Amino acid sequence: MNWISVKENLPAEGQPVLLYNANATDNTPLQIYQVAALANANGVPAWAMPQAAPQSLTAYTHWMALPDPPLREDEQFEAIKMVADSIVSHHIPAGAGLQEFTFPITVEGTVYQVTYEKDIEGYWAFSRYE
Repeated sequence: MNWISVKENLPAEGQPVLLYNANATDNTPLQIYQVAALANANGVPAWAMPQAAPQSLTAYTHWMALPDPPLREDEQFEAIKMVADSIVSHHIPAGAGLQEFTFPITVEGTVYQVTYEKDIEGYWAFSRYE
């Protein structure tokens, strides 16, 4: 993600963004950064902020889109399991006596070690990731 000058482009109306004020005289983070959305205040484009009056577009010099929120633990588990299950057949070891094996996968830019264990019927089942 890169900073975008408000002189070059503005976000879509209603899209929450992170604002930056390069002209702030008080260098505290709360004066420099703000989360807001572009809104129409009485026919004039402005930055709408929670519990504050709309701010002029010139009050901040740059903006960038907010990152996606982190996955909830159960969503992350399901995403990793889905990827691992889709490629596990390429990683099954040849040793018949093995009860467990591990291989690396990459999900959304992060490398995980996934582990499969034989279930009671002798099939490989996803058990965990690290």
